[in-house]
Amino acid sequence: MTLTFYKINEDYRVLDKTLGTGTGSATGHLHEKINDIKMSVKMPSSVFNDVTASNYVFVDLTQAYYYLDSYDVENDCVIVNLTMDVRKTFATQIKGVRATVVRNQYKRQGYLNDTEYKALAYEGVQYKTFPNALTDASYILVTVG
Repeated sequence: MTLTFYKINEDYRVLDKTLGTGTGSATGHLHEKINDIKMSVKMPSSVFNDVTASNYVFVDLTQAYYYLDSYDVENDCVIVNLTMDVRKTFATQIKGVRATVVRNQYKRQGYLNDTEYKALAYEGVQYKTFPNALTDASYILVTVG
């Protein structure tokens, strides 16, 4: 598998990160697959400078983007520990999702049918005295809310 190294400065929550120019690339092989999100890759120590200059990796075998969490040096090898950037890897699919928002976790929204939002309606009547008499050309504005 070929790994392409990048140095990014964008927040992890950004969906489409700007990669810019790579800091290098290397060929390695899978050292350990922890789960679908985390893995480690073993590479020759000649790529040590590329590894230390980067914090982001693209792996051609999985066609996925990874954060470079840490690295270990063993004998004449460098082992990089990677965690998949799900947002960047699946950005196209995420942007293509069509969904209906039912509720917002942090902020109440009165226009959504939210069963957790306790709303009560009270009837209120307010009278306004006009200084001049109403005529056939007068308009009355009534509002609710």
